[in-house]
Amino acid sequence: MENKNIILLLIIALIAMSGCIENDEGDTTTISNDGQDIDNFSNDNLDPLGYNIETVSNICVECHSKPVNTIKESGGLHSQKSCNFCHAQHGYVPKCSDCHGSFHGNTITNCAQCHTDAHAPKDITFSSEADKFSCNICHISEVTTFNINPTKHSNLECTHCHTKHGLIPECTNCHTPHDDAMTADDCGECHTTGHVPTKVIYPITTPKSLCSGCHADAISVMDNSNTKHSELLCSQCHPKHAQIPTCPSCHGIPHGPTVTDCGIRCHLSGHDVWKKIEL
Repeated sequence: MENKNIILLLIIALIAMSGCIENDEGDTTTISNDGQDIDNFSNDNLDPLGYNIETVSNICVECHSKPVNTIKESGGLHSQKSCNFCHAQHGYVPKCSDCHGSFHGNTITNCAQCHTDAHAPKDITFSSEADKFSCNICHISEVTTFNINPTKHSNLECTHCHTKHGLIPECTNCHTPHDDAMTADDCGECHTTGHVPTKVIYPITTPKSLCSGCHADAISVMDNSNTKHSELLCSQCHPKHAQIPTCPSCHGIPHGPTVTDCGIRCHLSGHDVWKKIEL
């Protein structure tokens, strides 16, 4: 135990001369190790300052088991630094900006408001008052998608669905499945992104029962029409969502070139191909 304490004191003394140190005015200065970028280095179990991460952790864990274990499990890039990379002196707690600068811009300076534990920097806790403006700082593409493709989801704040940072909710938490056999995993087969739920892409084998969740009336009419159309899957005529095919695309021009207005004069609905006789 005594030998380990001596090693720790030597490490602290060395890092105080070559790492992040605090001067009398409370300012910090980051001194690089041979010009290495702190976020770009090859990890052979050595941090950018050349210290063996595991060796340092084994010393610190005797008194600081919780932060050492937390950073191993949830530290992200922080886990690739030894303890004394950030804690140049025992008890010294650096500012996030010492390494990361104004990562989210000058308007957000209180890092700990979201990043409550630097040993698990991606375990982010945010208040229910967080709005799209706050999320937009990191998630620009998602918020832009909402603005370009407005749907009912666009009117919601991000925290309405993402109650925890990184949580991707199941659609069925808010929406009733299209049929009794449908599971939450099935939603993603058609609704490829929750940010644009109206962008629906589905396989040609999609059963009519799934379509009936939104198009029950159309399917009911077709099933009761007693025509050959009732034997088809919805996807056979509508290979793309909301695509309405023309009659000639399947049937050609069965009544000759003079009769081209199939869906106006006679066949008023492709779901029930009945005829209207004009007198």
